[in-house]
Amino acid sequence: MKRKLNYKKILIATGILVVVAAATTIAVVATKSTKSEAKKELSSIITKLEVDGNKFNTEETVLNEIIRLNEEITSEHVEIKNFITASEIKNGSAELHAKADSKYTGKVNITITAKDKIALDSKITNKEVDGNKFNTEKAVLDEIIKQNKDVTANDVEIKNFKTASEGTAGSAELHAKADSKYTGKVNITITAKDKIALDSKITNKTVDGNDFNTEKTVLDEIIKQNKDVTANDVEIKNFKAASEGTAGSAELHAKADSKYTGKVNITITAKDKIALDSKITNKTVDGNDFNTEKTVLDEIIKQNKDVTANDVEIKNFKAASEGTAGSAELHAKADSKYTGKVNIIITKVDTEEERLEKIIKKIKVANDKERYGKEYVEAYKEYFAFLEKTMEAKFKIDPWVTDQEPTDSNKSSTFYKLENYMREIRISHYRLGLVEQRINRYYKKNRIIINNENKTISFNSITMNMYKTEDSSLIRDSSYSITATIKYQVK
Repeated sequence: MKRKLNYKKILIATGILVVVAAATTIAVVATKSTKSEAKKELSSIITKLEVDGNKFNTEETVLNEIIRLNEEITSEHVEIKNFITASEIKNGSAELHAKADSKYTGKVNITITAKDKIALDSKITNKEVDGNKFNTEKAVLDEIIKQNKDVTANDVEIKNFKTASEGTAGSAELHAKADSKYTGKVNITITAKDKIALDSKITNKTVDGNDFNTEKTVLDEIIKQNKDVTANDVEIKNFKAASEGTAGSAELHAKADSKYTGKVNITITAKDKIALDSKITNKTVDGNDFNTEKTVLDEIIKQNKDVTANDVEIKNFKAASEGTAGSAELHAKADSKYTGKVNIIITKVDTEEERLEKIIKKIKVANDKERYGKEYVEAYKEYFAFLEKTMEAKFKIDPWVTDQEPTDSNKSSTFYKLENYMREIRISHYRLGLVEQRINRYYKKNRIIINNENKTISFNSITMNMYKTEDSSLIRDSSYSITATIKYQVK
């Protein structure tokens, strides 16, 4: 027989089991809670919640920096969630969450500071627009954006706009918008609108150099001749005054702030030339000293300070000779400030006797002033030069007569024969008033060259010295070298 089930008991029994099971479960949980430590709130540990967006702007770098700033945590404890990068206009953010198996709980919000804005000036390299084409705020802004590809209309705006006009540049300030990634401002130049070509208004371009020959007078005369311009419009540059025979010039420039542009070349006609005769007051030179075109010209210039070698030249030159004066014409050069010509007289050349007389007189005067002094020595050297030239000239016409053919073997005796001959000449000059002076010549064989074929004897720097008569001492700076070639004949 089947036993009838008592559901109530069963339910009660089941309920007791449930309660017991529940009680058992609670007991177990209570046991665990007693043994575990309570987790710390992450917010109580993380005190530094901000990083620099210029340096730390990825999940990894932000996490590493927060861990570095807050030493109690490590990467085993925390992780980044909901990461948003920083930009130049906005902070970034991140949530730092405690890992589930760490000893922390909760989360903290991390701020990633905005990146530094970019200086607008570093991106705007083209800062000028053509005022003829772009002369409104919108046109200028559009053109600047077109020229500088890094910026857009969302980044920049125009402020303090000034339009350009003819001759005057305009300007504008290009500002970074507050909500853009740029900062600062850039000054924009709007070039002046096209000016009027100055050359189209200046029709009279020449002034008379005799009347207008300074910057001011030239400018005033040009303005007077050309009614469209004023002193406010133009100025003179690169001025070159006219002179006698040479035109001057100037550049007439449009002023920067005028409505004109360009420049015009102005001609200042040459001033009237000066008559050369009015400046050459000394017209005579000594033929003994100046008897070539060059020496006559140099002496005339020396005597007449107003002229230079650039002003004058010699023409139709006739040298002076003994007993006959010479002449020359001094002409103004074509490109000088003078005009015309002057006749120059070259006095006659002294005869040999006249030259000797002058030298003797000079030596006497120097001797009276200071025996053996510098002037005396220089005057006597002039006498030596006279002897040298006189002997050379004489023996070219009338050869020196000797009793034997000069050879290398008898150079010494030949030299002393000539020395005696010259001494006799000197003695004859003493009789004319020449101050007597002891003189020694020094013979050196290699300084005498004999050419028997041409019948000549050449002396190559034969040294002569002067000595004091009283004590036979050498006179200072008295050395003189003779270089001459004479003809000879054997009797």
